[in-house]
Amino acid sequence: MNNQKIILYFSGGTMQGVFGAGVVTALERENCYDAIEAVYSTSAGSLVGAYFLARQSGLGSSIYLEDLSRGFISPRRFFLGIYDRLYDHYIRYRPRDTWRNAIDIEYLFDIVAHKKPLAIDVLNKQDIPLFVKLINLHTRRLEYHDVRGAHAVTWLRAAVDVMPYTTELQYVDGVPYADAGIKEVIGIDTLVARHPHNPIVIVLNSHERRRISHVLKNKVEGYFVSITGAPDLAPPFYSAEKRLRAELVRIQAMEQVYLWAIPEQVQIRSRTTSKLVLEQTYKAGIRAGMEIVEQIRTLQMQ
Repeated sequence: MNNQKIILYFSGGTMQGVFGAGVVTALERENCYDAIEAVYSTSAGSLVGAYFLARQSGLGSSIYLEDLSRGFISPRRFFLGIYDRLYDHYIRYRPRDTWRNAIDIEYLFDIVAHKKPLAIDVLNKQDIPLFVKLINLHTRRLEYHDVRGAHAVTWLRAAVDVMPYTTELQYVDGVPYADAGIKEVIGIDTLVARHPHNPIVIVLNSHERRRISHVLKNKVEGYFVSITGAPDLAPPFYSAEKRLRAELVRIQAMEQVYLWAIPEQVQIRSRTTSKLVLEQTYKAGIRAGMEIVEQIRTLQMQ
């Protein structure tokens, strides 16, 4: 792997994405761009990757630390959204655009467009591709799309349209797309097949140690997906944790793959909005980022 550029992958995780934000803060500070072949991402990791490639890691990180602790995730909207979905399924039709959503995508992208604008022109002109993992809701197939180009914002919005927490869909050329992280949690086999000779760095915006709470969360998510018009998409939710655990085992046996995850002592969840915990997770990400920098330097010397 001498002088081979690395492949970076950022997983989803909603508020846990602040860990990846810390990682890219360190990578940008150390100007690691020449060592990167491509960036892949899912859900929250997609905006992390976009701000990184636009050379705005600090600005992107500040969205987690300053803006998303209020207004983005709402426990009240979460429970009202459950009511809306159950009412629609079991009692009487309720228009989908009236359902309340736990995650406010409009709020997030108003920040991305205006308050802390992502430099789309810089992202589009730089040489490193940013592939987002999406599900084509016409074919039900998983697709990777390079966000650079005329549809950059639409691809990024689709990447954070996380079922069943939001009912938004994004359309490109008449085709609806949404986040596909649940279909392929990491997708290590895809990454190795696409880049068989490159070192691959996985940034897991979650804890590597898996718990029963992760299984239960996916089961509940699958149920609500099944009653909101997409029963064929529920099975991937039910099996997601099993597949992720299998991927983590395989990764341990792969010499070309390196994984960093949120340290166990950092108690963050996907819905965490505590500024103190977000700051702790961000700092843990910076430390992980510096370890990745050292790993890159080691690989370049081999």
